[in-house]
Amino acid sequence: LRELQPGDELQVDASRATRRYRVVSMHVADTRRDAIALREDDDALLLVTCWPFEALAPGGPLRYVVRAEPLPAEVAAQAQARRDSATITPSPSA
Repeated sequence: LRELQPGDELQVDASRATRRYRVVSMHVADTRRDAIALREDDDALLLVTCWPFEALAPGGPLRYVVRAEPLPAEVAAQAQARRDSATITPSPSA
């Protein structure tokens, strides 16, 4: 999670479908005073891990939260087509 930046795309593969998301924000939440809000009507993906990443003792109160919003199907399809067309095929050895 530490390397994600706003605008990065993520893909979640599940048994029934593949969904694509775009990272929109990251922040550090303190569980002693902050709540990580989840809404039933929100399709966002929240990725949460302990913070700081290099902490020596697990279970501290800080959490690193990444929020990603789903890409519309047509945007995801176009992005996949661009990735597919950008595949580099090695040339035969001479």
